[in-house]
Amino acid sequence: MCTVVSTLMGKFFISIVVEDGNSPPPKVTDQKSVGIDVGLATYITLSTGEKVENPRHLQNALKRLRCLHRRLSKKERGSRNREKARQRLASCYERIGNQRAVFQHKLSMRLIRENQAIMVESLNIGGLIRNRRLAQLIADAAWSQFLAMLRYKAKWYGVTLIEIGRFAPMSKRCHGCGHLNERLTMSDRTWTCPACLLPLDRDVNAAINIKMMGLGSIITPREPRAGPVELSALAEASKQETSPIRAE
Repeated sequence: MCTVVSTLMGKFFISIVVEDGNSPPPKVTDQKSVGIDVGLATYITLSTGEKVENPRHLQNALKRLRCLHRRLSKKERGSRNREKARQRLASCYERIGNQRAVFQHKLSMRLIRENQAIMVESLNIGGLIRNRRLAQLIADAAWSQFLAMLRYKAKWYGVTLIEIGRFAPMSKRCHGCGHLNERLTMSDRTWTCPACLLPLDRDVNAAINIKMMGLGSIITPREPRAGPVELSALAEASKQETSPIRAE
């Protein structure tokens, strides 16, 4: 399959897709798997505790964009100067898109190379972006583009990608004992489990729960489990609150 795409700046790109006939991916182990929780303050948080900062490419270029929009609006329609102003504005948007794509390609490629299995939470981005206060930040993060990169690169390199149901209370459930903290709010970035007194970071806890649920869906009962909570028990407890898990 061949696809040709042109940009506003008159650049053309061609994409060619072929079947490679690769063999099935290797057996998944707990040591070679990672859970990912996406966010706005930090772009992603891994189950290992690592946090990747959000670069916010669009936010950093807003001042320049506003200036270029004002210059374009003052130019006479149909004039050469207006066309030059339009090209400068389009070039700025293209630069932002390229910066975002490079960042996401490097990050997704690193995750694919370091892990045999990746667990992420499926997101209703269309619903999240309806929030007018966060719409611009969510659009700037481009989570759907990042997840799309993970999907096709996972197929290329034989990595297992598992998407967990979006309605599971990942941040509210303690990964140590399974206790569900119903009183947890969005402003609570850290909290202590009232059942086992384990100090928890909201994002890291969510990433660990995502990983545990993903492993619980692919590891057979005869294989060893990782973590203080039985993965099968956690997955069973969350079945009523999640949509079906899709593996790629």
